Amino acid sequence: MSGKKFVLANAELMLLQIVLERQPISGYDLNKLVGKRNIRVWADLGTTSIYLSLKKLDKKELISGYLDKKKSGKGPPPRKYSVTNYGKKVLTNEILKSLSTSDENEKRFDIAFHGINFLPRIVVILAFEKRIEHLMNRFELLEKNLELLGESAAMHNSTILNHRMFLVGNEIEFLQKLLEDLRDKDVEL
Repeated sequence: MSGKKFVLANAELMLLQIVLERQPISGYDLNKLVGKRNIRVWADLGTTSIYLSLKKLDKKELISGYLDKKKSGKGPPPRKYSVTNYGKKVLTNEILKSLSTSDENEKRFDIAFHGINFLPRIVVILAFEKRIEHLMNRFELLEKNLELLGESAAMHNSTILNHRMFLVGNEIEFLQKLLEDLRDKDVEL
């Protein structure tokens, strides 16, 4: 499967990061960690989606699992997962793509941002610079569309565009401040 292209769902992208960070890890321990870190709240990552996503990641050969027979106590032995080399490559590419091209107010950016510690600082900086460029182009497009509407446009139409411009403008400001912090070598990723 390593030559095949596919899209990772948000849950898969998030879990791939956590598995890489904590490998080998069981679904049970992963679920506890997601709850402990409050990832469930901002990433919409429920218990069922964790187990389904693990199966999908395994099928896509991004992670591999084995039964941990050392477990004692009640219940079946847990399946422990680790990220494959192919999984690391896909994870890096997905994080970079999501950091640099996702739109404003998009959960995908937050999920990708969670994984910046897997990337070199300069790569993160370049991805954010590309994202700012992407958002500035989006802002200009919204501005042109607002001009095309003209002053006689219904309020709800111009308000929607003004709202989007406000969000994009704030996202650009946020990223510029973030870049400033990232360029400070004392800030840990």
